[in-house]
Amino acid sequence: MNIANFIIKTTTYGNNLNILLLLLLLNPLFSNNYNYLWPTDNENSLTTTFGEPRTERFHAGIDVRTYGQIDKKLYAIESGHISRIRISSNNYGKAIYLKLNDGNTVLYSHLNKFNEEIEKIIDTLYQKYDNSFFDHTFKKNQSIQISRGEIIGYTGDTGSLSGPHLHFEIRDKNNNPTNPLIYYSDFKDGVKPIAKSLAIIPLKKDTWINGIQDYEIIDLKKISDFKYIIDDTISVIGEFGLAVETFDKINNSTFKFGIHKIELIIDNNILYNIEFDQYQFNQDKLIYKEMDYYLLNNKKSYHRLFNNSNKKLDFIKKDCTGITLDENYHNVIINIYDFHNNNIQIQAIMLGKMLINDTEITYNKNDEIKFKNTKSDITTNLISKYNDSRISIKQKQKNTFDVSAMTENYNIIEYYVSNELGISSKKEYFTLNKLNPYLINGDFLIKHIDAGIIIEFIEEIYSGYSPKMILTSDYYENLNLDLYRKDKNILSTKIISPIDIEKYNKIILKYSNQNPDIIFEKDLKGYNPKNKNNYCFKKICLNSDSTSFYNDTYIWIDETEIKIEKEYNVISGPIIINPKSIPFKNKISIDTELDYKNSAIYQYIEKNNTWKILDNKSNNNIKSNISSGGIFAILEEKEIPLIKNIEPKINGKYKLKNLKKITFNIIDRLSGINQNDISILLNSEKIYFNYIRYRDLIEANINEKLKLGKNHLKIEVKDKVGNLNIINGEFIIIE
Repeated sequence: MNIANFIIKTTTYGNNLNILLLLLLLNPLFSNNYNYLWPTDNENSLTTTFGEPRTERFHAGIDVRTYGQIDKKLYAIESGHISRIRISSNNYGKAIYLKLNDGNTVLYSHLNKFNEEIEKIIDTLYQKYDNSFFDHTFKKNQSIQISRGEIIGYTGDTGSLSGPHLHFEIRDKNNNPTNPLIYYSDFKDGVKPIAKSLAIIPLKKDTWINGIQDYEIIDLKKISDFKYIIDDTISVIGEFGLAVETFDKINNSTFKFGIHKIELIIDNNILYNIEFDQYQFNQDKLIYKEMDYYLLNNKKSYHRLFNNSNKKLDFIKKDCTGITLDENYHNVIINIYDFHNNNIQIQAIMLGKMLINDTEITYNKNDEIKFKNTKSDITTNLISKYNDSRISIKQKQKNTFDVSAMTENYNIIEYYVSNELGISSKKEYFTLNKLNPYLINGDFLIKHIDAGIIIEFIEEIYSGYSPKMILTSDYYENLNLDLYRKDKNILSTKIISPIDIEKYNKIILKYSNQNPDIIFEKDLKGYNPKNKNNYCFKKICLNSDSTSFYNDTYIWIDETEIKIEKEYNVISGPIIINPKSIPFKNKISIDTELDYKNSAIYQYIEKNNTWKILDNKSNNNIKSNISSGGIFAILEEKEIPLIKNIEPKINGKYKLKNLKKITFNIIDRLSGINQNDISILLNSEKIYFNYIRYRDLIEANINEKLKLGKNHLKIEVKDKVGNLNIINGEFIIIE
């Protein structure tokens, strides 16, 4: 059914915001009696909003744009006292916590420096902690009083970031992050959010979506600034969930921003409602249940409109664990709002029925194909065996088509049926020129989704055959798996329970009726965490338990020949720990008893083709914790960190009045540098320093530490696997 011909009632939820606005005004959290100052002199320009996804967490504040500059003034948005100062080369960098008189706490982070009074206190804290990096909480009688509008610091680029900006948080009296824009009614934005596509996700083994058992991604059609639709009726049987690809835009900005609120309405009933207003830090690990992790791994950001083991997230106002439809039509509405109530609406029609394509196809010598045993409308094309390009086929009469345009390239007939209910069957494929069976080639792909396991065999070129798939074991009876052609080149099983697959150790795909049979095999090396807590392969061991995962899960290992730079010595691996497509509820550990100096567990980062060292924690062996699958290896490297651009130069001569700081760059591209493994001694006295990781820069004030004549400088930098570089020498100070 075409949605344009189907009337959906939208007035209640689409355009009438009066009730919503009234509720907002009645909520004390949203009643803006605060009149806070903006923290910078810059206009209200943002690069990131509250609640956006970050690695294993939500973004707990907003990022205020500084246009690539540092040392821009930061102001106290209201009177209060400094409650905490934290300095690190990672995360927040230099950060200051301002406890306001109204009970809220404001965090300013990534600072370059603090105000003059606070900088004097920093010098005493260096001595107190005997460290350049610390996290200090002030007692109330020791805190520094700050007045509204007072300068408390200056913007910078310290900590973990990709460029200078201010990360700005407002937390309530319980230290829970709150959307800072709640407190700024003068922040203007008139641009509506944008929606791109809708994902329908199977949640049970018996779920079918438009004739397949897998994620179904459907692009949205924009028909106005407000409305997006899906033209065709969506067929779903069994329990499923929805996820939407959407983002916001803000006036005069090129950035993509997070959404403030999404609600799912089916048949005028609100099933799900999420609003990014406030949450608790201990809910950060639920980020990958709110965002769809499977799609995030494919570089797409989708908000799930069901919580599925995610009931403790404060953002979620209305709970939905999944949807099951009866055989009637159902109106689906998704309302999406930004913080300023600019909103859009997605409309779709769903039907709890599936249309089976059971037509028979025949070919005659007049270059005609005929479809039998169908009362449905047929759509057919000629499709290339090498790609997805298509040629339309002329219909000669009902259910009869002219295929005289068929060529060596375009020799695959794609067809599906549609009925009066507006639903279409899964696409089927037929060819008169099956591939030479001895030219068949392809690869296995195992998918792990919420509902279970899917095993696919992806043919390089469409073969035209219907092979059989078998799971085999040394101890159990073989398991025959039903296959269907999910797409032109994809043969797929139905959804399999993780419990059903764990007992088998090999997948066999057999193209029968050949002489001999064409067989493809894949070894299965894995386990079910419910029945086994650890598994070792190539001296790398996984350790988990039944609480490590949200749903029944199958863990398996694949070998890979992915390239490793010559600077590394490979101790073990690389291996792929699967599944990579689902998040772990609690981290599992990987370790080894192999004892190699200067070695660690590394993970391959596919986005930029690099190896990243993991935090290694163990007394006797190498051990790391991981929150999802990926590619891992145990690597050894002996490249010392690079120390360069040292000022003052060894053997240099400087006037006392001209030398204020020591600066140098440190670089270690293989394992990286831990901030606590950097040491500077000037005339045998410890020097406290700033480490600006974004610029690989170390800097420290040394003017008061200098003496006339020879000054001895010693710099030590150790990387994360213990490789040490030492610079040791003298420079001369004159009047």
